[in-house]
Amino acid sequence: MISLPDIINQKTDFLLQQIKDTEKARDEAATPMESHSDQTRQNAEQLIYALKDEVKKQKILLAKISGYKVITYSVRSHLGLKDYAIVPDGLGGQLVDNTYLLAESTSLAKNLQGKKQGHTFTLNDSPHEIVFLK
Repeated sequence: MISLPDIINQKTDFLLQQIKDTEKARDEAATPMESHSDQTRQNAEQLIYALKDEVKKQKILLAKISGYKVITYSVRSHLGLKDYAIVPDGLGGQLVDNTYLLAESTSLAKNLQGKKQGHTFTLNDSPHEIVFLK
């Protein structure tokens, strides 16, 4: 079973480790007094701010998902049988336990939401059929 809080916590842990590594690289880089052309410190500082911003987004996402029910759809298309789980925007685009996470706003997710087993639809000129719901 897919645990959205675990996915968010893993991503947050990864981001926090990246921040530590980037801070270390920044601290070990040449100072402006040592090298006028080296921009390693400046680039690292920008990356640190961006990573911290992403950590904030993950915390907001974690608060949003309380009570969110993940439904997994097994869909048959010309590419074969694949499992998809519809998740809140910000968590899609990942493969977890052979299940593709689809953000709610994607075309495929919109075609799946609220549909039952046996439903067929066309996406990108390709027929799809919902074979199973979990």
